[in-house]
Amino acid sequence: MGTKVDQRWESPMKVELSKTASKLCLTSSSDEDEPYLESAVAKLVKQDGRHFVAQASYEVPGGYASWADQLAALPGMPCLPNQGSIGHPEMCKRPCVYVSAYRTPCPNGAMCSYCHMTHSERRTTLDKRQREFLRRLGEPDLITILLPHFQAKLVTGKVPGAAVEVIRFLERRKGHSFLEAPDSLDAVLGQMSFSWLVSLLPFNKEPEFAQCLSHLQFAYATGA
Repeated sequence: MGTKVDQRWESPMKVELSKTASKLCLTSSSDEDEPYLESAVAKLVKQDGRHFVAQASYEVPGGYASWADQLAALPGMPCLPNQGSIGHPEMCKRPCVYVSAYRTPCPNGAMCSYCHMTHSERRTTLDKRQREFLRRLGEPDLITILLPHFQAKLVTGKVPGAAVEVIRFLERRKGHSFLEAPDSLDAVLGQMSFSWLVSLLPFNKEPEFAQCLSHLQFAYATGA
């Protein structure tokens, strides 16, 4: 079908349509586009039978899915409906669009990397100006803005004590920045889950940090 460009994307959105099956897959080079991709998928899949396509999905660069793949195989993990639900609600992936929006069975089943558990609150997202503000920040400034929200999750008991390992890692990388976030941005960050805050860190896939996250997710999921 070629390449379409949406004004909300800085790079083209690739659209692929299979000739043998009515499936549409939206792909992007940036995981920051994920909320827009999910919205597009939700509009393509209709529950009332008037389908634009029979099945739609989206793909973004890998991140937390690798945590779920590794942790699901470990002994002591609780029985969950799928891999993406591990660590629900703070450390899981974002809600699966099939299960949460349309109350239909997910075609990926137990292998789905998105959460199939119930989320009581609508997931908070950043607007364009807030994303641009964060994108322009250097690492020390970005950590300075995000760190209080990671710490608040620990203090309020929303994540287990293993979160200390993540927080100490961030404190070592923070440097000497004293930047303060705008009140509107700070309010949005305060409503984000721990895993969504992690997704804002450009180094979240570095081996040492990923190991800290794996320890935390296992502790969160098992109650350790």
